[in-house]
Amino acid sequence: MEIPSYIYFITSFCNAVIFIVGIAGNILVIVVIIKVRNMRTPTNVYLLNLSAADVLVLLVCQPAALLEFFGKDRWFLGEVMCKLVPMMENGVVHVSVLTMLAVTFERYQALCHPLKNRIKSVTICATVKVIAFIWLVGIVLSLPLLGMTQYEDALFYDGSPIKVCRTKVNKTWHYGYTITIFCVFFVVPLFVLITLYTCIIRKLMSDQLHSLAHNDQTAVKTIKSRKQVIQMLILIIVLFFVSLFPIRVFSLWRVFAPKTDLIKLGLEAYLNLVCWVRILMYMNSTGNPIIYSLTSTKFKAAFTAILGCHSNRNVQGSVTYRQ
Repeated sequence: MEIPSYIYFITSFCNAVIFIVGIAGNILVIVVIIKVRNMRTPTNVYLLNLSAADVLVLLVCQPAALLEFFGKDRWFLGEVMCKLVPMMENGVVHVSVLTMLAVTFERYQALCHPLKNRIKSVTICATVKVIAFIWLVGIVLSLPLLGMTQYEDALFYDGSPIKVCRTKVNKTWHYGYTITIFCVFFVVPLFVLITLYTCIIRKLMSDQLHSLAHNDQTAVKTIKSRKQVIQMLILIIVLFFVSLFPIRVFSLWRVFAPKTDLIKLGLEAYLNLVCWVRILMYMNSTGNPIIYSLTSTKFKAAFTAILGCHSNRNVQGSVTYRQ
């Protein structure tokens, strides 16, 4: 059965838009945080790390997946890339989750335990060390995929021999690893993040009521600035889990569902599922810069400066961060 032409069109159009917007947006975020001095805060350095991870996904994993899709399951990139791409794709997702946990904990400490945070202030150097550790953990916990991914011979639909790349789950430890990763990097972080942000929001509401009662306008402005940062981070996390949930569930279903269910689904429905869960996954790598520009006046001002619409001096003053 030939792949319907509308699937090719949707896949091509959506992935092209995601790639262009994602690469441009994430590179702009990285440049802004590096070049605009007042944007170099621990929180923004974590966001820079998210952008770097997203650029890797869009530059390496997305083209490889598209090449395989348009090649009708044939793998053209050789054995090394067959092993590396699944490991990198999963490793970057792990890095993103750990980065969100780290930046949320940093905000939680700064807002809910300010005295302790002042005694042991978070520096850029300390943040970079945490990020290096995050990448180490993300990569190490993705190494089992090297053993699960196989570069092997197969037959094309016309009977000609081809090379395919398969990530197989056919051993007891494969199943255990798959379930563990889903829990450790999806279920548990979701509950931890919900708990931390519930505490943060309660603290902000309490501080605002206290400031309004004492008519402290400076404190009110500071709280508004903090609320903006928290709103931005919450949207980033919501985007991440909403966009990754379908492919996580689909991957588990494909592993644990009987083969008869896959056959009953049919080729067209299966390809539609694959197409849309991957589009949603790549949207996560594109959406963050859009969220920054819509919710953060600091990022808006910095983006404007980098794009040459205002003088750097004016923007340096407009992006001063209050922790």
